[in-house]
Amino acid sequence: MPYLTYLSQKEIALLQTQTPPLWDKISKNQPISVYDVILLQNLEFSSEVIIAIIAQTKTQFLLSIHEIILLQKQGVPFPVINYMIKTKRTTP
Repeated sequence: MPYLTYLSQKEIALLQTQTPPLWDKISKNQPISVYDVILLQNLEFSSEVIIAIIAQTKTQFLLSIHEIILLQKQGVPFPVINYMIKTKRTTP
């Protein structure tokens, strides 16, 4: 899977063992959800990796104020939230 080069072997193993449904989405380039982003944050993935996953899966978010607050409360870093907000505006 050459498109997963941004993930280390340790990160791949973590996804495969801890979150098989999320791993399935990522490995098939299927869009992920707000809750998947929170899960990645809880698993301590870096902002760069989370953003790379969002980009690779071509996920588009149309975040509500409540979702933005939820993401903030769950500790999702501002660069990730900002990227998520921009996905809908920058995608044709």
